Amino acid sequence: MRKKKHNHKKNSALILIIILVLGVAAVLGGKYWQNWRGVLFVHDFKIAVLDLEKIFQEAPQSALMRDKINDQFSPRKDHIDSLQKNIDAEIADLNKTNTSLKFKERRKILLDIDKKEHALSKMQMDLHEDLAAMEKTSIETVVKQIQDVTADLAKEESFSLVLAKNVVIYPGKNVDVSSQVIDILKKE
Repeated sequence: MRKKKHNHKKNSALILIIILVLGVAAVLGGKYWQNWRGVLFVHDFKIAVLDLEKIFQEAPQSALMRDKINDQFSPRKDHIDSLQKNIDAEIADLNKTNTSLKFKERRKILLDIDKKEHALSKMQMDLHEDLAAMEKTSIETVVKQIQDVTADLAKEESFSLVLAKNVVIYPGKNVDVSSQVIDILKKE
């Protein structure tokens, strides 16, 4: 069942690509023809592919984004780690002195630890939400830069279509422009 879903996704992507190519070819107006096997040939039609994962990993903007996020959130992470260690130490102390404490004293300490754990949990949730929002915004910014550079390169090189490499079944030789996009991003 799982394999069928995966094949369905690939088939859907292939159909989408074919429709896209046919649509672009129709817009080009008479610059294409079809042979007896149904293979489409388009004249003056250049296609490029991008390895988005590679670009995102190697673009300096991505490294800057990761560093900025790390710098911004490291103090909060360190503070949360410190609070967790303090709570763990209090629990260890409580377990050591368990027999010498009266019920009311033990209960008071347990309530205090519970309050601290609740506050810590809230801090962790807030950090996670803030981190996710910052990552989303930063990723969108980097993706926009990649899109802009790719669009400029496509215009400059007269590409009719640029596709993500992961949806292309067979990219021919010399159609991957990922390195060119990375080089341009390094200059910005």
